[in-house]
Parts: sequence; C-alpha cells; structure tokens
Amino acid sequence: MTVDPEGWSENGTGLPADVDHPDDYDSETGRDLFVYSGPIGHEGADLFTDVIGSREGQSQGVGLFLSTYGGDADAAFRIARALSSYENVRLLIAGRCKSAGTIVALAAHEIAFGHRGELGPLDVQLRKPDEIFSGHSGLDTLQALAIIRDQGYDAFRQYVVDLAGNAGISTLSAMQIAVSLVSGLFEPIAAQIDPHRLGEAVRAISVANDYGSRLATDNVTPGTLDRLVSGYSTHSFVIDKAEAETLFENVDSLTDYEREIAEQFEAARGIIHNPSRQGMPIILDVSRPPSTSDDPGEVIDGNISSTGSSEAPDRAEPRGAGTDGTRESR
Repeated sequence: MTVDPEGWSENGTGLPADVDHPDDYDSETGRDLFVYSGPIGHEGADLFTDVIGSREGQSQGVGLFLSTYGGDADAAFRIARALSSYENVRLLIAGRCKSAGTIVALAAHEIAFGHRGELGPLDVQLRKPDEIFSGHSGLDTLQALAIIRDQGYDAFRQYVVDLAGNAGISTLSAMQIAVSLVSGLFEPIAAQIDPHRLGEAVRAISVANDYGSRLATDNVTPGTLDRLVSGYSTHSFVIDKAEAETLFENVDSLTDYEREIAEQFEAARGIIHNPSRQGMPIILDVSRPPSTSDDPGEVIDGNISSTGSSEAPDRAEPRGAGTDGTRESR
C-alpha cells in the first residue's frame, strides 16, 4: 500500500487531513500515542526509535496501534526496547499484528484488542532454497526429525515383538533383524535432512526465545514463550482476544475512544486492519501537538521525520520483511 503524502496534513503529526487530532488522549490516559503500520524492518525501527527519542515531555505511559504481518526479529526487538523507555506500555491491536509484532507484544504491560485484532505465533520463518518469496517454519525440520525418531522407535519395537514372539526367533536375532529393517526404511528419509538447515532452524528458533525472554514483562504468563514458539500448528494461527487471555495477564478490549481513533484511521487510509506487506511502514506520533513551525518535517508515505527535506528517499523493502530468510519472524 502506497500512501500519497499529499493526503496527509503537514502539521507536525503526520495525521491525515481528514482525521481529527486526538489531542486529549494523553490528558485522559496519561499516555503518548503512536501508530506503526506496515512491515517491521530496520528502516522502520530506525524511524520509530528516532520519533520516540525526539519527544519532549514524554508521558509515563504509551499506547501503540501496531498493525503488521511481521518482519525482522532484530528490528522488532529494537522497537520493543524503544517502548521500554515508558513505565507502562499499552499495545493496541485493532487489526493483524502477526509474528514479529508478537515479539513487541511481549514487552507490553497491557494488550487491548479490537474485534478484528489478532496476534500470531513466533515460529521463525526461513527462506526456501532458490525461492524469493516462499518460506517455511523453522520448526518443520525439527518436527521431521521428531517424526522419524518416533516412527523409527515404534517400528523397531513392533519388529522385535513380532519376530521374537511370533516367529520364534531369539531376542538378540530379532533385534539385529529389526535394526536392519528400520535402517533400510528410515535412512533414506533422514538423509534428506540438511544438517546446515537443521542448524539454521535451531539458531532461528533460539532468536525468538532469546529476545522474548529479555523483553517479557510481568504481563507474560509462565509457559507463554514456549507456546508462542512451538505450541501452535501453523504460522498463521489466529491468536485473538480469547486466546491471548491464556497467554497474558492484562488483556482487555479497546476503549470506546481508542476504537473511535482506529476507525478514523481505517476509514481515512486503511492502515489499521490491513497493513502493507512491503515498503516503508507508516509511523505516526498521534499525540504530538500540531506544529506551529513553517517546517513540518519530511513526509515519507505518511511518516514524519525531522530533516525538513521535501524529497522522500527511495522506497526499499525493510530487511527481513518477508525475504531475509535467516532470522525472520514473518
């Protein structure tokens, strides 16, 4: 999704001209308010940390509308670390907030869902060889090994029982024959597992575990990280409000005012429910008072930076936002 910069007001906030400025959100909640919509990559993390770092008179709390299909786990960690400068983080999930977005959720003290809000598992996605846009879960190789192990053991045991018990062969001979039969069945299958890919999968999964353990607040219940990394059957599994309540302590619904703000953004530019999958994300400091300066800052696809330049940089897909392949949490 490309946002026309001319459709956004130049008042220092980056808000669309047809969206009212919620200037009382911070006074009502004691929180600054931001929007991040789009892929999580290093460019987006740079911009987001700059926006937070440039604020004067930071509130004690922060609310973040996060809408993303995922991206780079390293960048998600940086975004979460930037949020940790606040004493309380309220993550606002009005649409899809998948994969790398869930890494950010681990750093939240409260998570509020809209009726279309959903998180996703943290099984890191790896690029398939010779494929640009196709990936697979880092758990696939580990699950394949587990299946071979379990099936091999079951087959060995059954062969020994049948040969020793029914064919009258000695136990030792039965075991030797069973080893030969099981090896013949499963060695060709096991040989197809690339040890380098296996190591890559193990390292990729450890990234989600390592970042998650460092970010997790008291809002994360015991066992949640393991469930997010390996407890769901598919990468696209929907973690809605009801499911999230089994993973986090403080889960509620968006307030009426938060829902109204989300609906305004969605109606104006469609950036809440269906974020862009590639390109630069849209990052807004919603609670920033309208600027009285003649220099509103640079508008890049709806993002405000502080350069004052009227030329937007070349658009580039954030690193790890779907094609990185090694440590990606899509």
